[in-house]
Amino acid sequence: MSLLSIFTRFLAISGLILTPLLAFAAENDNNTDLKNLETAIQTGKVKQQQLKKTAAQIATERAELNQQIKIAAKQIQQSEAHLSSGEKKLIILSDEESQLKQQYNHRKNILSRLLSALLKLEKNPPPALLTKPDDASNALRSAIILGKIVTEVKGQTDIIAHNLKNLTEIRQELTAQQDELLSNTKELRKQRNYIAQLLDQKTALSTKTRDEIAAEQQKMASLGQKAKNIRDLFDRIEKQKQLELAISARLAAEKETKRLRDLETKRLALTLAQQEKDAAQVAQIQTSITLLKKPPLRTAHKLTAFTKLKNKLPYPAQGNLLRKFGQNDNQGRATKGITIATRAFAQITSPAAGTILYARNFGDYGNLVIIDVGQTYKILLTGLGQIAVTANQFIETGDPIGIMPQNAVSGAGNGTPILYVEFRKIDDPIDSGPWWETKLSQN
Repeated sequence: MSLLSIFTRFLAISGLILTPLLAFAAENDNNTDLKNLETAIQTGKVKQQQLKKTAAQIATERAELNQQIKIAAKQIQQSEAHLSSGEKKLIILSDEESQLKQQYNHRKNILSRLLSALLKLEKNPPPALLTKPDDASNALRSAIILGKIVTEVKGQTDIIAHNLKNLTEIRQELTAQQDELLSNTKELRKQRNYIAQLLDQKTALSTKTRDEIAAEQQKMASLGQKAKNIRDLFDRIEKQKQLELAISARLAAEKETKRLRDLETKRLALTLAQQEKDAAQVAQIQTSITLLKKPPLRTAHKLTAFTKLKNKLPYPAQGNLLRKFGQNDNQGRATKGITIATRAFAQITSPAAGTILYARNFGDYGNLVIIDVGQTYKILLTGLGQIAVTANQFIETGDPIGIMPQNAVSGAGNGTPILYVEFRKIDDPIDSGPWWETKLSQN
């Protein structure tokens, strides 16, 4: 037997031995890959569930936080109203004390004169009737006068005693009122610190990144610098809004087209996998198809028609109504909105639900907030010291939007912070009176 023949037989035998071994190794590799794939799919499902759970928790936390912020803002406004009422009562009590002091001093003067008259009569008593019968008429007249003086002295003494009692009671009430005001002021300070913490937490949970917020603010700053007046600002905001809507619609359409294309690709892959009877690949593709079938969630905020909210909107601040719509201002011009005198650092809340169109400084208006409340209606608020909202943010009725400054802006009133509120239909100012649920006291 030749050497070549022996080598050929060896290769043949080796092939018979190696073929099953290689097949077994390949099968083991396939099983390992299948297990790894199944593990990866399972891990992905677990992570997906965890992400959904985390997202749900964040959404719940945000909802609870928003509710806490709204309650805190309302409590602050109630405290401000209570504090203002207490201060008014303190002024009334102080006036009453001053009046009682004046009355007391007046009665003291009268009593002093009466006592002087009595002393004179004591030094010069009327003549006795037995010694000087001719002076009987004088004696009778003196007795009558003396009786009147004594009666008047007693009356004045009673009045003074009553006034002193009232004065003591008012002073006690004044002291109690001052103590209550001090306590309420401390409580108000705590509430303001609390809402500041809540707003910080809300910012931390915000779905917007700092870069996105900064970009929005920069965009608003650019619009504010270019706009010549409020009407021009509205036009620019509307154009910007339409541009963003067009871009958003285009991106959404592109995203939907890609989703449908990916879905069709996955379906073709599923058909091939089913033909090849690859169970792991079938499971993986089916999972991805399930996800692709669900279009991205879009959170749409439903607004009640603004025309149906008449007599239902709360005022944005506690205070005194200085001017109504149409009343003349200091320059004799008819006002296009209402002005409210508030406390220093008063809490300002949104009168209605809507989307923030603008929230930053705007020329002579100072800090300006514009809220789109639907149906082409908008609410403008100016005079704020600090703003707590950003452009494109959706807010509910009663959500805090900022606080007033400590004092009024230069040249406004007597130093009291002034909030200006204006309602607009499209671009024209309208009377906000029919929308408010309560009435503010007007000075």
